[in-house]
Amino acid sequence: MAFKDLLTQSATIKEHSENNVGGVVKKVWAVKYANLPARLKANRGTEKVGAENLEKYVRGEFTLYLEAGVEITEKMRAEVYGKEYEIAFVSAVRDKDSIHHLELQLNSTS
Repeated sequence: MAFKDLLTQSATIKEHSENNVGGVVKKVWAVKYANLPARLKANRGTEKVGAENLEKYVRGEFTLYLEAGVEITEKMRAEVYGKEYEIAFVSAVRDKDSIHHLELQLNSTS
């Protein structure tokens, strides 16, 4: 089974922008990517980071798996099934030659 076959849900990625309407600046979340094949998984437990680890790893309430090829940062938000999440950490998972997929650590916004 290919990785893409495991992405049975869809996600929307939003980025922060500002709209100026009649001199009033409103902050909004605008869609950057819509209907991305995705898989959302609830995380259990907590990650303990020891002093021997050189990289910081943040574990969110959920992990969202996406195909490689999209540019996503922690300043964006993800939406799955109409529920919005803050992106706490983006990790590009590599195989020997390239980026295989993305793993986003998410936290609920409400």
